[in-house]
Amino acid sequence: MLLREHLGALPAFARDGMKILAGQIRRQLRLESGKYGHCAIYEHELQRIWPMNEENRKAKIEKFAKEQGFRLAYYKQGLCAIFEGASADVE
Repeated sequence: MLLREHLGALPAFARDGMKILAGQIRRQLRLESGKYGHCAIYEHELQRIWPMNEENRKAKIEKFAKEQGFRLAYYKQGLCAIFEGASADVE
């Protein structure tokens, strides 16, 4: 499913939030790719789109990452999600 089709099924605040989050991750990866190669998004930001009690939350975050051309490298509920560019080497 294309992102725009997936987003069409979501409430407007979630669609907008996902677009904003994707842009934030892209910017951070572009600006810091040589330095860190990843982007950490902390729980207070994740909760804007995926509430803590969301069913299959990690899978939804992984799907979002894949649709946006990222890879979810690490996820710890209550802490953060770490994204890398999809082409990043796995250590």
